[in-house]
Amino acid sequence: MIDFSRLTSLDFIFNPRLGTLSTNFAMFFNIFFGLILITALIIYLILKKYKKQKNLPQAYLWQRLTNMFLVLGVAGFILLFLRQQKAYWISMPIFWYLWFIGGLVWAGFIFRWAKTGKKKLEQDIKNRKEKEKYLP
Repeated sequence: MIDFSRLTSLDFIFNPRLGTLSTNFAMFFNIFFGLILITALIIYLILKKYKKQKNLPQAYLWQRLTNMFLVLGVAGFILLFLRQQKAYWISMPIFWYLWFIGGLVWAGFIFRWAKTGKKKLEQDIKNRKEKEKYLP
């Protein structure tokens, strides 16, 4: 049985001498980070479609999502590798927490930009096209 109260213990979070993950947990994380990278690939293909259509605001949004999923997937595999190799300081669970919190913050910034910055970019493009219409 997993003791979830241990996950909030400072002795566990900052313990540099943890062992490797069990085979089932390691397999779960391999599949999880693999799915994140596959998601990045799928989003990249969607990004290419919007770049062909020259839809700059949508392409910019999909580019941000591609970057987020790619970085989170690669960083997750690096963290998993370091944990399995028992790297002394860098395999502490605090880095897993920072990975998770960083992903949430990054997604929050993307969501905020999608709500506010995307409309501003669309308006700027519209204004620029309006001005270019009258230029020779």
